Amino acid sequence: KDSQNITDLSYAHSNYIKKKVKSKKILDGIRLAKAFCHGTKTYGAESYVKGFSGYALELLVYHFGSFEKFLRELSKKRNKKIVIDIEKFYKKENVLLDMNGSKLDSPVILVDPTYKARNVLAALSDETFGRFQESASKFLKNPSVDFFEPKKIDFARAKTKAKKKGLEFMKLKIKTKKEEWDVAGAKLLKFFNHLEREFGKCFEVKEKEFEYEKKEGGLGYFSLKPRREIEFVGPFIKDKKNVLNFRKEHEKTYEKKGRIFALEKNGFSAKGFLKNWVKKNKRKIREMSISGIEVY
Repeated sequence: KDSQNITDLSYAHSNYIKKKVKSKKILDGIRLAKAFCHGTKTYGAESYVKGFSGYALELLVYHFGSFEKFLRELSKKRNKKIVIDIEKFYKKENVLLDMNGSKLDSPVILVDPTYKARNVLAALSDETFGRFQESASKFLKNPSVDFFEPKKIDFARAKTKAKKKGLEFMKLKIKTKKEEWDVAGAKLLKFFNHLEREFGKCFEVKEKEFEYEKKEGGLGYFSLKPRREIEFVGPFIKDKKNVLNFRKEHEKTYEKKGRIFALEKNGFSAKGFLKNWVKKNKRKIREMSISGIEVY
């Protein structure tokens, strides 16, 4: 059993890059890749970013040979995972069979050339990779320095856009008691995503953005289209007592897959829904380490 501690690989990583990366073209490409991902909010393996680590970008630019080819190859839409094994530890795509399944959830599998059991891009999420692909495609069609400049969320623009489309707009500031940078960011992002799922019960989430700042906490917004009707999930049919109570509470009920359901007209505004949800879920909010929710 290989007992090498994967959290202690930075020395091996830096040695590998120093040994392999010699040309100015690759070094410049790495700098561009890091700046590009920073500017498009896809840089960082932290759990609230779920993007590309610096080491991953070094390996990818080295593998593809240039910054442009790195963008071009990874921006291609594929129906299967991208597998990159620089040192060819595995036969073709056997990596999907031989590597630990928990390390294969990311859309790109980048086998660590210094430790074959590790996927360097294990933290990369489908959402972040999708954002990278969209940005890369736009850059290749119309290159601009704007892609390399980090941008804050333009709430005024998002609000105007939502208004033009007849959507409800909600800006949120979320705070947590957690102090550690990565832990705090992860908690806030998890809660923001949880709110998205809750909003989805009464609204179509047409657009959303989230960012984390150490001083401000989590900032984000939702652009929402109200659903005409809301589905309420009731008890199992065999639970006759609770089914009877459920029917008394809801006029329009129906059965599906052994349960009873109800449909009601959606009378909630976005702010009204959130206020009602917060009132009913104070315990859950505490359990998720959220200390404050402000609506603008």
